[in-house]
Amino acid sequence: ISKSGLKLKELRIQTPFSKLYLPKMYMLLNEMVDFETFEDSVTFDARIEESQVSLKDISYFGTALEGMNQVVTIEADVTNKVKNLKIANLKLATGKKSKIRGTINLPDFREFDQAFFQEKLNYVYVDLDDLQQIKLPKDAEVRYVSLTDQVQRLGFFEATDLKIDGFYSQFVVEAERIKTDLGTVRIDHGIMFSENKKN
Repeated sequence: ISKSGLKLKELRIQTPFSKLYLPKMYMLLNEMVDFETFEDSVTFDARIEESQVSLKDISYFGTALEGMNQVVTIEADVTNKVKNLKIANLKLATGKKSKIRGTINLPDFREFDQAFFQEKLNYVYVDLDDLQQIKLPKDAEVRYVSLTDQVQRLGFFEATDLKIDGFYSQFVVEAERIKTDLGTVRIDHGIMFSENKKN
């Protein structure tokens, strides 16, 4: 610990549900008082090597997740402040088959309606059976992810070079290839999705 922040190397964290290894975990600041405005003032510079993280453990910090117990395997570089966190070189896997590779830029969720998303995922594979095994937070209306019969017919969702740009209320999805059990499509110039405020 110094005036410039908290700098940890070769950090290993183990709980009954998670096992993390971070060769580097820096939380950088200008002065100690920055911890009082953590989301806006503290800058992360971290490397997560292949680790297993349980949402049960994460729920102690993010109580909205309480009741979830999904375990994900993750590897990534984490930089920037919490309000605009960048997760690069992401390798995430969960369930039996589902995985994501790419870069995720998390917006400031405190102003979700104005949050701008700019995600670039090199590869995504979501097995719908894996998805339906995810236990939802205890306050959710249903206990597990539930899919309609029409969605279940997709079987899986696989995409390469997937880009998502925009706001929650209006965003563009572009992909080199999207594949499901029903077929394959290519979206070169993107498809715009807009919120229907009447519904």
